[in-house]
Amino acid sequence: MNERTPRTRGDDAGFLRRVNSVLIGLALAVLAQAAHAAPGDSRYRAAAETLTVSAADVGPIYEVALRFYTPPRNQSRWLDLHRLPATPGDTTSPPLDHALAEWLVTRLGDRFCLLEEPNTCRRNNGAQLEVSPIYASSHDRVRVVVACRLVFQYAGLMNNGAQAFVLERTPRGWRVVDRHGVGGER
Repeated sequence: MNERTPRTRGDDAGFLRRVNSVLIGLALAVLAQAAHAAPGDSRYRAAAETLTVSAADVGPIYEVALRFYTPPRNQSRWLDLHRLPATPGDTTSPPLDHALAEWLVTRLGDRFCLLEEPNTCRRNNGAQLEVSPIYASSHDRVRVVVACRLVFQYAGLMNNGAQAFVLERTPRGWRVVDRHGVGGER
């Protein structure tokens, strides 16, 4: 017969030290991220982001940011033509240009479609994506905020937050150099 030996207090000490080490490491990582927060950690336009980008750069910038949301095979992504507000309470943000949105959907693949044309997507589950205007702090550095609402066929919509994508121009095109969640209400 196999009898279990009673556990003593010393047996759990190693486990508790490992758990404490992990928790302390996570807390330090969160604090480091908070200390590294940049002025662009908002979903709104920062004071230094006043430049405009050339029309030729608009499509590639949005394409790079939206590629992050490429869905798995059993989902779709719906691009909303309404843009996120540039300032709190702003209701005057112009919608995304329809021709640009169609170009983006074509470039991003057959699992992307326009929210106003939902039947063009093959799946009922996925996410609705809404983009901000492009916030440029220089001609080679921009920020785009993308808000995501998860779509479940039987459960409806669920807000999944927003992320800011910081992109820089490289000799090979626009590349994401930073991505992080941003707060604020819709």
